[in-house]
Amino acid sequence: MNRHLGLFLITVVTTTAAGAFQYYQFQHAFGPREVLSWWQLALGGLYFSVPFLGFLTAHEFGHYGMARWHGLRPSLPYYIPAPLPLTGSLGAVIFFRGHFPNRRVLFDFAAGGPIAGFVVAVIASAVGLRWSPVVRATTSGIPLGDPLVFHWISDAVLGRMPPGLDVSLHPTAFAGWLGLLFTMMNLVPISQLDGGHITYAAIRRHSRWVTVAAVLAITWAVLGLGAYTWTLWLVLLLVMMRLIGWEHPAALDDDLPLDPVRIVLFFVVVAILIMCFMPVPFPGVN
Repeated sequence: MNRHLGLFLITVVTTTAAGAFQYYQFQHAFGPREVLSWWQLALGGLYFSVPFLGFLTAHEFGHYGMARWHGLRPSLPYYIPAPLPLTGSLGAVIFFRGHFPNRRVLFDFAAGGPIAGFVVAVIASAVGLRWSPVVRATTSGIPLGDPLVFHWISDAVLGRMPPGLDVSLHPTAFAGWLGLLFTMMNLVPISQLDGGHITYAAIRRHSRWVTVAAVLAITWAVLGLGAYTWTLWLVLLLVMMRLIGWEHPAALDDDLPLDPVRIVLFFVVVAILIMCFMPVPFPGVN
């Protein structure tokens, strides 16, 4: 417990520091660069760290709650602090040893995290966009990909953007956008990612070909579309598959199919992946 709490508290500090940097940039993007005190920056950093950690926590406890519901004993989340200016964290993970008793339990465990995290990311995006000013479009700042759900939320909150205008994202909106990006990355149907678990629960051994197709698609995005921001992630995925294996391990009862409710939820998860999908997250840094 102390290790989990310690990592969480360190991550609070690193994500708030990242948020303070974003808050400073947001406050001074179109105004005079007045000096902000350390406590103003710290409070401003919470605009990012609270929703971002809320997303991570919802995601991980979505997994944890489903596992406990089925009588499994996963670890509590391990938060991963990192001195990164955009996030202050590499996310969070929980560990589970052993095999899942059947494909329905595997599906519940895998889908619980992305669904819970997606809800928090949507709320953070909506609140943050409400606080985001509409400004004249410029070439300054880092352009971001525009997933369908973020575009829909922006239209609902701010209205359709006329030509020549753009949105200066509030740190809370950026936290929501990152939540959508992390959700998309987790739902890619590869090996031990949430999407890999879900795909195996749905189609068993045929999921190996979905994994191959997903890896080829990411490789094409890097080499064909010039989405070089995916390069590190692709390398990490290949290392993971080399260490753990590219085929998903079987559940103890591998013949129990998904029931109709879970089949509906499967398509809900696919819809979430589509709504969060962005082939090039950072168009300006390819």
